[in-house]
Amino acid sequence: MKSGIIFTIGDANGIGPEIILKIYNQTNYFSKYNLKLITPVKVTDFYADLLKLKPVPPEYLIELPCPTGFKIQPGKINKTAGKISGDAITKSVEMYKNNLCSGIVTLPISKKSLILGGYNFHGHTEFLEYLMHKKNNAMIMYHRDLICLPVTTHIPLKKVSKIINTKLLITKINYLNEFIKSLKKIRKPRLAVLSLNPHAGEEGEIGCEENVLINPVINNLKKKSYNIKGAFPSDGFFGNKLYKKFDGVIGMYHDQIMIPFKLISGGKGVNYTAGIDLIRTSPAHGTAFDIAGMNMAKTDSTIEALKLAVKMAKHN
Repeated sequence: MKSGIIFTIGDANGIGPEIILKIYNQTNYFSKYNLKLITPVKVTDFYADLLKLKPVPPEYLIELPCPTGFKIQPGKINKTAGKISGDAITKSVEMYKNNLCSGIVTLPISKKSLILGGYNFHGHTEFLEYLMHKKNNAMIMYHRDLICLPVTTHIPLKKVSKIINTKLLITKINYLNEFIKSLKKIRKPRLAVLSLNPHAGEEGEIGCEENVLINPVINNLKKKSYNIKGAFPSDGFFGNKLYKKFDGVIGMYHDQIMIPFKLISGGKGVNYTAGIDLIRTSPAHGTAFDIAGMNMAKTDSTIEALKLAVKMAKHN
């Protein structure tokens, strides 16, 4: 890689600072992968003192200004912590656009704190989409045992059937197909598509989306030489471990994908954002305010996110 990977600090009151300090103290990844961390020094120094860890040295830091009077309170929603998390994301994208890094690993943010801090976005994906001037993206969840994608993400369940259409389905399937081809060097990834309704709609008795929308898209893509099957009822698909027969799985809504993914990935899952012309990964967990500052945070998911970012940057 011509340049390294950048970490954003995430929410200063969450577990992000603890995770990054543990990665610095327990591994050689900062020097190995030429890592930088965007943060106010006050944040990492606070947690280094609290957790009795060595602070991240200045040569690995890209310092953000710390607003006057900010008091770090692990586990608390705070507008200044939200502003810092948003400022770090903005800075990381600016650096990526200027070829000053090869990829970004974002540590967890609080959506509420982010909005209170003046950034009116419901999460990283929407924020990055805005900063990169892209309208379509995909949330790909990666683990060595399961690569999957929800067609819809952070929307109310009652809106899912209204939003899914032929164009959206094909776009999201293509994102997953191209990701797997690039990452695993597979010419025709084996893709599985899940149904929207229980029992795949029971031939229209429970719902019609499979017959009028999902299956026609699958059949269309088969004619274009995609290696794709479905629509599978999700309970039987995961219950019978059919996912092991496929390279990638497409689900219709957030929890249909995220619940089995988190069970299967065992704390080592990664979130990869496709479709924004930016290599961005993140751990597949949140701020964990309930354990912030308690020296209980695990680094596994963030380390896997780092390794995936490095791998994608090399391919890129």
